[in-house]
Parts: sequence; C-alpha cells; structure tokens
Amino acid sequence: MALSSADIRIAFDALSSEFEDAGECAEFVVVGGAALVLLYNARETTKDVDAFFLNPEAAKVRVAAERVARLLDLPADWLNDGAKATWSG
Repeated sequence: MALSSADIRIAFDALSSEFEDAGECAEFVVVGGAALVLLYNARETTKDVDAFFLNPEAAKVRVAAERVARLLDLPADWLNDGAKATWSG
C-alpha cells in the first residue's frame, strides 16, 4: 500500500490520539521517503514511515502504531524505527 501525505497525516492524528488517551506523548524524527512526501513534496507516496523514536520507549510506539494500523487498515509496519541503524545524533 502506498501512503500519501494525507494518509500519513491521518495516521499521525490517530497515533497522537492513542498517546493523548494514555496521557503520554510520542516524539520521533521522520526520515527517508516519508520525509520527502511530507516536507518536500518530492514524491507523492511512500511505502512506509521510517523514523527514529525519541520517546517513549520504542515498544510503546510500536504497540500504538499497530492499533492505528488496524483502525485505518494500514500495513502493520506502516511506522517503523528502522532508521535507528543510521542515526548518529
């Protein structure tokens, strides 16, 4: 499934609601194709959102992202922290 800017923003809104309902917040840095779609309009779609999770722990973000995937019928790995392997900051 290809994710457009609108799809990603809807998913982020749902993810935000997940954390708001739990009284928490999540911070992450979006990189790769999703950054090109969201920030630069350099591409129309991306297959997933690569990110580096800053907080809370990655496990909480993954669980919330899985709930969002089920809610919005997105691929289970629509949001992933694969970017952590290249993060140096």
